[in-house]
Amino acid sequence: MSETPTAGRLPGPLLRLTLAGVCGVLAMGLVYLREEQLLVERSGGPRTTVLLTKVDLLPRERIKAESLGTQEVPQAYLHINAISAADQDKVIGRKLYHRVRQNQPLLWTEFDPSERERVNETLAKGLRLTPVALGDQLSKSRFLSPGETIDILVHFNLGTERGSVTTTLLQQVQVLELIGNVAMVAMTPEQLEQLVLARAHGTLTIAVRNREDIAKPTLPAVTFLTLLGNIGPAPLPSLAAGLPPAAVTAAGPEPEVKSTSASGASPRPRTRGR
Repeated sequence: MSETPTAGRLPGPLLRLTLAGVCGVLAMGLVYLREEQLLVERSGGPRTTVLLTKVDLLPRERIKAESLGTQEVPQAYLHINAISAADQDKVIGRKLYHRVRQNQPLLWTEFDPSERERVNETLAKGLRLTPVALGDQLSKSRFLSPGETIDILVHFNLGTERGSVTTTLLQQVQVLELIGNVAMVAMTPEQLEQLVLARAHGTLTIAVRNREDIAKPTLPAVTFLTLLGNIGPAPLPSLAAGLPPAAVTAAGPEPEVKSTSASGASPRPRTRGR
């Protein structure tokens, strides 16, 4: 007796063909996924979006949003200190301590100061941090950097009758940080009071010291009189300076001038009477 197909059921050959097709599709999918996995592994693993610099960044420069870009880096080539693009807000405005060249990944270690800079940026107990304005030339000078020491001079104008005076107000003041044309310096409360008073009534001048120059000599104030007093008077001209040596020798010593009386005549010698 022949078997008749039941409604809702596929015949045997058709069912087997359908199952074979489904298994083939699954096999192709698995092969595709395996190929993709092998391709990712060969290329360095999954990619991570990290921050990189669009321009060269110098030490002591602060990070700006327009200076940063992004790049996808394979996991195998990802630096352990690379900064993810998701952490961009954490680095905006922070100060760099190392140079970062253009199109280089930005690392967390670029924000770590060296041991010397870390010591210099530590405000000692009892000191105060205060800003001191710098000139355009001095702020761009390579001789001034955090950790250097400076001298602060002040010039006072005392009026038309008393003139003006210049004096060295503070010596060996340590610079902890440079922000544009401003130096953040450390000083004692007494020095800070002197600085505030001098800045309010006079004109400040900044001088950079040598790192090995630790002496603090007592320097006198300079006025117009003391400045001009350092220039001695010119010597008076000599009459014999314009004569040749032979003429000076032939002329001999200058004749002695005899004293005269009030009338202008030379006194006569006295004679004895006979």
